[in-house]
Amino acid sequence: MSLRDTAINIINMMDEEQIDSFVTLFNPIVSHIPNEETMKAIEESEKLLNSPNAKKFNSVKELFEDLLV
Repeated sequence: MSLRDTAINIINMMDEEQIDSFVTLFNPIVSHIPNEETMKAIEESEKLLNSPNAKKFNSVKELFEDLLV
């Protein structure tokens, strides 16, 4: 049995009060884990930052000047 299976079995044996305590304990940890959409956005931004062909601006003014051309 895998560690995941063991954890699922333990959770399945908990009553509602125990589950509430479990969620309260681990929610701060889990809430800081980015979801899939956020991870994709982070990866995309890292690619753009590292791309030699990506436009880069030194100010918001430069950005808007480029956009309005």
